[in-house]
Amino acid sequence: MYEHHPSIVTPPDDTVIWRYMNLERVLALLGSQRLFLCRLDGFSDPWEGVWPKPFVEAIRKNWPQADGDQFLTFSKRMRCSFFVNCWHESKYESAALWDQYVQSAGFALRTTVGHLKQSIIDERHIYLGRIRYLDYDSETVPEVNMLLPPFLKRKSFQHENEVRVMHWDMPIRENDPIAWDRASQSHSLKIDLSVLIQELFLSPTTDDWLIPQIEKLLSIYGLPHIVPKKSGLYAPHVY
Repeated sequence: MYEHHPSIVTPPDDTVIWRYMNLERVLALLGSQRLFLCRLDGFSDPWEGVWPKPFVEAIRKNWPQADGDQFLTFSKRMRCSFFVNCWHESKYESAALWDQYVQSAGFALRTTVGHLKQSIIDERHIYLGRIRYLDYDSETVPEVNMLLPPFLKRKSFQHENEVRVMHWDMPIRENDPIAWDRASQSHSLKIDLSVLIQELFLSPTTDDWLIPQIEKLLSIYGLPHIVPKKSGLYAPHVY
């Protein structure tokens, strides 16, 4: 269930977004009919969910030391309560993301923000918004809002142009460190794939024989209307 929050910038419903996946993730998506959400501290970037340096300095300067230390400790633990699924915002497919995430035998799912929101049939609340890319050494954020850090990243990742789905799952005993340590590693959301998948592209380096096999697979999972296409990114140029 999509929930709007004024601090999170949600793109218009007609915004085109992509998700690049390998074969294993496509099979998992089709088989489970669920969208996988990884816990924020499980990503390779150790700065996920971290406040910018000027924000932290302002907290330490303007708050009593005990309050500031408690807030920053709590903020670090909060990373265990955020679960996200990442999309690339663009009208066009990305050569860089093909190379970075899937290469051969990979897939790119193309949809819109509106179709993504409509496809989520899970009762749990989710937030959806653009990532804001900052210079963490010089830029800050205007408010103390615990929902902001999951939608912040360093400018080094700006090429990802990310739109993020997020579910917030706080441990019941939030003051108990053990409860945080035992928090779930992932979540998944029930989705309607017939609404979500607008187009499905195979990697530009995929062998042609795989295309009819994917068509059969989509039919088995009740999606015969989706016709997979091989990306023409590296097709020979013809005048």
